[in-house]
Amino acid sequence: MVPAPVPAPARGSVLEATATKEHDTMVIELTDAPAVAWRRLAQVLVARGYAIEHSSPELLTLTTYPLSVDNSAVRVSGMVEGQKLTVRTYSVSQNDSNPEINIRGRRRGGDNSQWRELEAIGQQLGGTVRYTTSVAPE
Repeated sequence: MVPAPVPAPARGSVLEATATKEHDTMVIELTDAPAVAWRRLAQVLVARGYAIEHSSPELLTLTTYPLSVDNSAVRVSGMVEGQKLTVRTYSVSQNDSNPEINIRGRRRGGDNSQWRELEAIGQQLGGTVRYTTSVAPE
């Protein structure tokens, strides 16, 4: 199951330079054209070992298949809107009653593999990084 497309942060939502424990979204301001930023995200993710599950050059969105990161399955979704690249990570698990469960990675204490992976992706992408809390239901 693919997570829902990454919605842009709500208009008026606060973008902060320092992440709080509730933040689950990284927004990177880039100087590249939108299509270039979208390709750059794909390149960074592939270089980190992710396989692309879905990508749309029209919508400038992409989602990866889960990758094992520190013994956790992590999926990444991203979307470009204007000069902003919005990225989220998801913890992916499975059990007998649910074929796949995707839970957005929040910072919490900052010591979870999903958050560390999100920050590492942001560092590789460069640009001005800000954090926010999504408005999408969990």
